[in-house]
Amino acid sequence: MFHYMITVSYDGSSFNGWQLQPDNPLITIQGLLNYELSKFTGEDINIRASGRTDSGVHATCQTADFFCNKNLDLKNFPKEINRKLCDSVRITSICRVRDDFHSRKSALSKTYSYFVSLSDKPDVFYHRFVYTPCMPPLNIKPSMCSSPDIEFMKKCSRIFIGTHDFSAFTTDKSPDKSHVRTISDINISIIENTDIMRIDFTGDGFLYNMVRIIAGTLLQAGYGQFTYDDIKQAMESRIRSNAGVTLPSNALFLTDVEYDNNFFI
Repeated sequence: MFHYMITVSYDGSSFNGWQLQPDNPLITIQGLLNYELSKFTGEDINIRASGRTDSGVHATCQTADFFCNKNLDLKNFPKEINRKLCDSVRITSICRVRDDFHSRKSALSKTYSYFVSLSDKPDVFYHRFVYTPCMPPLNIKPSMCSSPDIEFMKKCSRIFIGTHDFSAFTTDKSPDKSHVRTISDINISIIENTDIMRIDFTGDGFLYNMVRIIAGTLLQAGYGQFTYDDIKQAMESRIRSNAGVTLPSNALFLTDVEYDNNFFI
């Protein structure tokens, strides 16, 4: 039995997220990969990922692992399997991993990136993958769209660094699930020669809608709708209604997953 890890990139626009839906598996990334890998190997493949991206969320660096009896040609495998996949999903690499490797449980950290166009009219070619603050749910005046207080956003972002109960920043209502997570870094920058703001979140794991809510809260702070103390109090209250809006999924990407190199063969 061989154990493999693959790296996958995908445009999630037309998929109902990562997680398999048994009644209609091919509308999910996991279901599509299970189907194509099973056909390719001649075995029943059940792939597992580093995280279950939601409907409409994308990935440039999703990691996933699976077991099979076939000794795959690692050099040619991505090219061969990509011929079978639709244009919006690509396997970019494959490697062997130890039997005790688990894409989610073995991850040291994950990074999600949220992209914001600071223009009331985003470029026609990338508008599907950015959020524009003059659109719902923020509805910022177009004349104000280009001028959030980025330095204040950076100051507010430091509230989230460390280990906290993020109950106010998730829509997950599971009573028996811990909402404690650790965020190690939040980086806010403007992509060179563009009007696009990139907000990177690195942590040990993220709750349902957590990144989109924190990004919304930081943007609202940048446009003067939240004070620093408002955000601190929202965190301490653990009440969802005290935090900011949930931004749309189309501008969210899973961009990095880190592991201990000892897992790789």
